[in-house]
Order: sequence, then C-alpha cells, then structure tokens
Amino acid sequence: IARRLELRNQLAFTLNDLPLSYIALGEIDSARAVLREAERMWEDSDNQPMLADNLSSQSFVEYWAGNYGPAIEFADRAYAIADAVDNTWGKTSSLGWVGIMLADQGQVDRGLAVLREAYNLALQSGHPFVVMAASEMGIAYGALGDPERGIRMVEEAALSRVEDFHILRPLPLAALARLNLLKGDLAAAKENLQRSKAALKLEGSLFAPDYLFIARGMIALAEGEPPRAIDLLDELLELLRMTHRRPHIPEALLVRATALSALGDLDAAVECLQSARSKAQALGSRRMLWRIGFALSRAEAARGNAREAEASKEDARSHLDFIADHIADVDLRQRFLQTPEVAQLLSA
Repeated sequence: IARRLELRNQLAFTLNDLPLSYIALGEIDSARAVLREAERMWEDSDNQPMLADNLSSQSFVEYWAGNYGPAIEFADRAYAIADAVDNTWGKTSSLGWVGIMLADQGQVDRGLAVLREAYNLALQSGHPFVVMAASEMGIAYGALGDPERGIRMVEEAALSRVEDFHILRPLPLAALARLNLLKGDLAAAKENLQRSKAALKLEGSLFAPDYLFIARGMIALAEGEPPRAIDLLDELLELLRMTHRRPHIPEALLVRATALSALGDLDAAVECLQSARSKAQALGSRRMLWRIGFALSRAEAARGNAREAEASKEDARSHLDFIADHIADVDLRQRFLQTPEVAQLLSA
C-alpha cells in the first residue's frame, strides 16, 4: 500500500521491519533486498538513527547466515553513526552480535568486553539485548571453566529482566540448562530445559532453539541414550538448513558425532566431524575448532590412523593456544586451562 501510494517514509519503515519475518522463513536474500532498499531511503532522507538501525539489521542478517566479516563491517558502520548522533539504542543494536562473533572466533577479551558494553547500553535504553547479552556472557563464562559465574550472570542479569521480553525467555533457560550440565547437575539441567521448551516458539525465539536442542542432545548423551541425541540433533540441523542459520551448526554436528562415537560408528563420526570442521572454518570459530579437532584426533586414533590423529591434535592445540592467549584475566585463563577437556588435550 505504501509503495502504491508513494508514501516513501512509511515504505522505508515497513521495509526495515520485514527482515525478521523473511529470515524466519529462510528467505535470506529477500531480507537483504528489503534492507538494502530501505538503506537507500534512509540515506536519501538523512535519517541517521534509522540508517544506523538498518545497518545493525543487516549485520544481524549476515551473522545469522554465518558471514562474520560482512556482519562486523555493517555493525561498525552502524555504531559509528549511532555514536555520532548519541543514539544509545542504536549503539546497543550494533554491538551485541559483534561481541558474540568475536568470542566465537577466540578473541575472548574483546568479545566479553563488547558484550558487557552492549549489556550496559541495553540497560540504559531498555533494549531487549539485555537478555541476550547476559545469556551469551553466561554461556561464555561456562565454556571458559567458570559455570558458577555463568549461572549468576544468567539468573541475575537475564532472567530478572526476561518478563519485559517474554518471547526471549527460552534463551536464558536453555543457557542455564547448558551451565547446569557443565556443573554436573543433570536434574537442574532437565528442569530448566523443560521450562525453556515450554516457552519456546520456533518462529520467534531467534537462536534459542539452537541452544535448546543442543542441550537436549547433551542430556540424552549424559543419560546414555545416543540414538535419541542423534534424532534431536538431526531435527535441529534440518531446522538450521531450512532457515539458513549457520552459527551453531558446528556444535550441533560435534554433539551428533559424539553420539555416533558412543555407538561405535567411528566412520560416521569422523565424517560428521569433518563436516563440523569445515563449517567452523567458514565461520572462523576457534571456539569450536579446537573442540572439533580434538574429537577428530581421538576418533582417528581409535580407527588406527595415527598420522591423521596427530595432525588434528596439533591443529586443535593451535586454536586452543590462540584462545588462551586472548584471556587477560589470569584466574579465568587458569580456569579455562584446567577444564577437563582442555587439560586432556594439553597433556595428550
């Protein structure tokens, strides 16, 4: 209607709001197209706050699609504009996904610092990223060997504010389940998982289904049910394929490969891990590459392929070293190096 009536400003706002609907349907190119059209309109009208918002949306779409380089470039442009016009909401929108990507690529200090800044700005502006930033920081601290700190972060900083953004409720609950598993508290993990599942709406919960299904797969493994884990991960991987959502594919494949190994199907596990490694390399995800490399090393060793096992182990160590070198907090770095899987790799 706005296009037919030549209501240019209304059309720009409408186009700017469409991408979430398109990406939920897996129509990434359509999301890009409407955002590019709206971007030109905001530039023509010199509406700087909306231009920043548009560029942040383009950053999100590229993050969703696993294109970290373009995503960060769009975010940097958005932040510069929002900062110039002192738009706190705009700065929040531009920063959050960048923090997640940097942490995923192994730049722990920068990633956590950006997430913390996004969280503080979200508090000031009432932005929903307050929930996502706190959840992502909690998950990061758990992966770095401090699940207690992660749980406090999620409970105090995310769940305490989730009632303002009810659609986001599944994410912190799935994050809690993941952190409970890291602490070895299976009962709490299952409880939080059920709470997350009850609140989940697949079409509107962004990345919550990824965390939810991965945690369900991990719980199935912990309960000695690898076939159930494989079924859950296959369901998730099909959803990710349909929606072209790529950031969590490597971890989903890693958990699936772990289940295959538990069933003794080493050939299928190696094939799955090789796919996971390829997907993680495309993202530049050192966070996943060291874990995948170590799992691949163990699987190849079990198959009697000593050369391949050693090569994968050395590759895993190189990514692990990079991550450790980018943790300035001495206590946190030590916690990370003492986590069971890291310690096992370093002593192998």
